[in-house]
Amino acid sequence: GFASLDEDQIRSIRIPTLLVNGQLSIGLFHCLTDRLEELLPNTERIEIGKASHAMHMDNVTDFNQAVLSFLLKHK
Repeated sequence: GFASLDEDQIRSIRIPTLLVNGQLSIGLFHCLTDRLEELLPNTERIEIGKASHAMHMDNVTDFNQAVLSFLLKHK
């Protein structure tokens, strides 16, 4: 299994964080991202259309554009 998430440690992360889901990812991944979005104080969230958990391969163009945009905004 996976290690438990320590919510206090997650809340302490202050750097800008990009949360990314694939539109076609299983519900568990969306639930985890929902919770991280609640806990992290400085997040942006995007959903990559026509993509599963392997969004970086399923929709390369949209994934790369989203990540590059986030990085340029926070450089």
